[in-house]
Amino acid sequence: MKLSHTNQRAFTIVELLMVIVIVGILAALVVVAYNGVQERARASAASSALTQAAKKMAVWQVDNPNASPSDLATAGISNTPDISYQYTAGTNGAYCITATVGTTSYYLNTTTATKPTQGGCAGHGVGGVAAITNLILNPSFESNTNGWGENSGKSFSRQAAWSNSGSYSALTYNNTASVVNLNTRMGSTDFVSVSPGTMYTLSAYVRAYTANNTSSTLRIEWLDSAFASISNSYSSTLSISTTPMRLSATAAAPTGGAYAKVWVSAPNVASGDGYYIDSVMMTTGSTLYNYADGNSANWAWSNTTNNSASSGPPL
Repeated sequence: MKLSHTNQRAFTIVELLMVIVIVGILAALVVVAYNGVQERARASAASSALTQAAKKMAVWQVDNPNASPSDLATAGISNTPDISYQYTAGTNGAYCITATVGTTSYYLNTTTATKPTQGGCAGHGVGGVAAITNLILNPSFESNTNGWGENSGKSFSRQAAWSNSGSYSALTYNNTASVVNLNTRMGSTDFVSVSPGTMYTLSAYVRAYTANNTSSTLRIEWLDSAFASISNSYSSTLSISTTPMRLSATAAAPTGGAYAKVWVSAPNVASGDGYYIDSVMMTTGSTLYNYADGNSANWAWSNTTNNSASSGPPL
């Protein structure tokens, strides 16, 4: 029997590569389309949740005109396995609600719009990333120096000559004829409330007043419930000049710790010299976040502008 052979042409390497590229492009298109569908589904769910929440708020306000509930549960609104809410009550019945589904957030408020809008209310976390809080009550000296001072009575004032954030900073200045130690503190009346065992990260920007180098240290003084000192946690001591530098310290509040006092110190400061302080930040946890306060984008003050804690998404 005579066997016959049929010549079969195989794919070339170039043709195989073309097929792989085409398959890759098609797969990418499918992924993009799928992600788009998922995003639209999350957006629809968040918007629908806000619309329903607004209706429940309106029902609550029928019996409580010109008021806002203290929390969403009071109005019958609660988190579900798929949707989480954040809420801020305003005055005269105003409020703002952020709804998050997965990594998609929408918000609705009564002062600017009633239609859900992508993003979050000022002070809320967005996209599944939780908000953080700057615990320092007067972090950037934009309105005054409330709560701050120089411990031994040396010159301490609000200045516009330099700032790291906003328009102002605070200047601690040796106004004597002698070499002295300068100790700026926050905590004559404005202490930070802390919880024992919780980690905190404190930071501040400092800059020398003159071109003379000096060293500076950041310190957290831990106090008990009677405001008695328990212990101290320090940053590294760094040489500072007219180039701004950020000092930071991370430590856990000790057993019995209820409050924290913040210190910025510089030893052996010559007559006529000193240092600026600005952008002071204290947050829970060990992460050193970019500086932010209630004047930052999507942040909000908890109470008095420039003189209270503030919250918002990490920047």
